[in-house]
Amino acid sequence: MNTHVSEALDGSKIKEELRATLAKNIISARKAKAKVLGRTYTQEQLAEDSGHSTTAIAQIERGEVDPRLSTIAGIALALNVNPVFLLFGRSEIELLYQMILSLIHISEPTRQAEMSYAVFCLK
Repeated sequence: MNTHVSEALDGSKIKEELRATLAKNIISARKAKAKVLGRTYTQEQLAEDSGHSTTAIAQIERGEVDPRLSTIAGIALALNVNPVFLLFGRSEIELLYQMILSLIHISEPTRQAEMSYAVFCLK
């Protein structure tokens, strides 16, 4: 079997990559929120704001667990980001946006503004 195919079928590797991406993006969003607030924004504060335990936040940030979608949504809400950002990250979202633009011919300024707004909401 082709090594790329066998790697793609290895669900544990995909889960590991998703956990790592989620962890990196939560940490990044937490640092961004700290910058906006002008002070540190700790795991404890994120836990309190999201309604989850500090232990759960720490485990997610270390990529040790597979959080439920409701947990990711709660964390995203506390961090003022879209859950899609936490799952995929900015570069993946921008890549998807470029792919969408290449598939959809946007000639109306209104439609283009609507698409820009939709992407802005994902960032």
